[in-house]
Amino acid sequence: MKQTWVCGVFCVNVCVTRYMLTTVIVFANMFNVSTLTLNTEDIGLHLHEETELVLNCTYQKESNEDIENKDIRWQKWIGNTFKDVGVFSPPGGKEPFIDGNMGSLYINRTKLIAPTESSLSAILILKELVCDDIGVYRCWVEYYSDNRNYVSTSLSTVAFKATKPNNLGIFPYELQENQTLTLSCSANVGAPKGNIQIWKVARNSNKNLLIFTANTSDFKTENCSEFINATFTYTVSRDDNGALFLCSSQNVLNKEAGGPSLESQIHVSVKYGPGKPSIVLTPNKSSYYVGEDIRLQCVSDSNPPYNITWSFLPFNHSTESSVFSYEIELKLKDIQLENAGNYTCTAVNEISTNNNTAVINVKEPLENNKRTIFSCDQCGFSEICEKKNGEEYCVTSPWMFVAIIFIFLCALFFVAIYFLRRVHRKSILHKSSTKKTSPRPESLPLDSPHHPSESAGLLSDWGRPILGPTLDDTEAGYSTPKDVREMKEQSAMLPPPDERAEITTTCNQENAQYAEVQKKQQTENVYDPDWNENELVNLAPEPNILNLI
Repeated sequence: MKQTWVCGVFCVNVCVTRYMLTTVIVFANMFNVSTLTLNTEDIGLHLHEETELVLNCTYQKESNEDIENKDIRWQKWIGNTFKDVGVFSPPGGKEPFIDGNMGSLYINRTKLIAPTESSLSAILILKELVCDDIGVYRCWVEYYSDNRNYVSTSLSTVAFKATKPNNLGIFPYELQENQTLTLSCSANVGAPKGNIQIWKVARNSNKNLLIFTANTSDFKTENCSEFINATFTYTVSRDDNGALFLCSSQNVLNKEAGGPSLESQIHVSVKYGPGKPSIVLTPNKSSYYVGEDIRLQCVSDSNPPYNITWSFLPFNHSTESSVFSYEIELKLKDIQLENAGNYTCTAVNEISTNNNTAVINVKEPLENNKRTIFSCDQCGFSEICEKKNGEEYCVTSPWMFVAIIFIFLCALFFVAIYFLRRVHRKSILHKSSTKKTSPRPESLPLDSPHHPSESAGLLSDWGRPILGPTLDDTEAGYSTPKDVREMKEQSAMLPPPDERAEITTTCNQENAQYAEVQKKQQTENVYDPDWNENELVNLAPEPNILNLI
């Protein structure tokens, strides 16, 4: 009974004590700049399987670090402080011994091994183990370096190992959604601070989710460990179907594993009815045109698997038609106006029934020059907005085609005029190039009294006299090149002023001849083959556009 009470005290205080001591040691070492290091290990025991407990403190030091006699010690946390258990000296020093205040607990069942030159280890061996042997031990070393005193410590936790849960029960292992599941688990959790935890791993997942922890110990075993029997109730959902439930046991030696360490596991099956079916339309549109094909697919989830039925209610009917398909996928080909209506998918299994409805709108196809819109503001500058059956359409304006044709004809008209003028000019040049050219008669000096310009007073832009008829001659526009040349030659040979009277008569005769030439038919060739082609181009009248057309 005394051993059980002592074990219980350790179960309550050992973890808090370990963390507090670690903090104190770290804070103390902040002011310790020495290089001496210690090494100890945590130990897990099965009281009736191990016959002894070995606590080993190994240290390493530099040549300038010295340890005096009785300055290496194994201590144990008792109450609220560490007390010496075994006292050691460095190699060549005094023999190790058990502290006199702890003799009643450790005398005649301990063995002490002092450090040697080849092995710097202080070893405390406990035999005939009892429940009081669990707890927190500390290796303490005091030494000197550069005439200064330092202390170095290292902790070692001794606990009884937890065992794998020997019973994990789930009742019932098959149940319906929202029903309660009872889980029971029992295990020897060792000591100190043992517990049982229940975990869940969802289907298609590898993450452990902790859902319950039992820390209360039902009773102490004869080997000083704790045995826990835990029961937990859990309400399942459809997401728990196929889930894995785990039960684990642990204590201070393995509780930091981050998940179940020593565990048992079992799967659970949850039955549930179909969820609200999801109807997938392909293509997915708010309305369809006559002649299109539609595919409807109904998807749900249930355990056990569901069955599908399809039914149809036309817009102009008040009662639903009979079931016409049992397939998950429904195909409608070449739809017509009478195919418009409500299509209902019903999913059913032994647990429950659920359904969903898709609305199919069917309308006449649009004309080629129409397109559906949401607002008349979307119509372009070449379109007009029309409304029909509550929908708005953009229709291409017929005046757009008239405008395009008019612009095209105008462009074609001006292009034709341009090319006809060029063809006419080239034809004149081509005819003149086939005729021989002859030198023009030399012009008389401007100061000559016989120069025509002397009497007519006419000069060209280059200061040369203008020969032949003047602008006052109303018939000059109809002169042929030959007539002009003869008139120029005659003008160049005008006599002195005293002979002009006689010449006037001759000029009147020439003018009469000129008028007769103008009356000749246009088909008669009146061109002189010796006429210069440059003069021909300069004197050629501009083509009449209306005559060309």
